[in-house]
Amino acid sequence: MRANPIRMFDTDNDATLDPAAVNKAASALFAKLDRDHNGALGKRELGGRLSIKELAVADPDYDGALTAEEYLLRHLFLRRASPAKHPVVERRFTAANRTGMERGCQGTKYRARLALLCLLK
Repeated sequence: MRANPIRMFDTDNDATLDPAAVNKAASALFAKLDRDHNGALGKRELGGRLSIKELAVADPDYDGALTAEEYLLRHLFLRRASPAKHPVVERRFTAANRTGMERGCQGTKYRARLALLCLLK
């Protein structure tokens, strides 16, 4: 029997992923992938986790790299002057979540879940 990958990140054991749990996991992965410690993930550091199109959409300054602001859920950065328009983790979380940010990933499509989990582990 395979382990449920959602449970790896389900901090409150309610069989859903909430934004805080997703951000915690995505932040940890971001730090791990940022091998040169420049605060941004380039195409090589992302290691195929995003398509070229997804990278372009998530990169509003077109510098070819994603900062944490461009990578994580937007609500963490609302107080900043110019939040990222299309943070990757937020878009995938929303796609994997049928009912919005509140309910998490319970009962969602398998493919959307896998796309989100790719950015968390």
